[in-house]
Amino acid sequence: MTSLPPTQTPSPGSGTLVTVDIVVLVIYFLLVLAVGFWSMWRTKRSTVDGYFLAGKSMTWWPVSDTTR
Repeated sequence: MTSLPPTQTPSPGSGTLVTVDIVVLVIYFLLVLAVGFWSMWRTKRSTVDGYFLAGKSMTWWPVSDTTR
């Protein structure tokens, strides 16, 4: 990657992240974490058994798909 002279700013689409991009990514990851924690709290999957067995609440078709 070539470096630009100090007086030039990168053009849009040049592959660099600006502050707005980083803020959007941080907000996105925080929302994903919030949804994950909310889902864990709502379905009480905080234990290993609850996580791997889905609280024993899964229907037959996703379970049968994992046995192939």
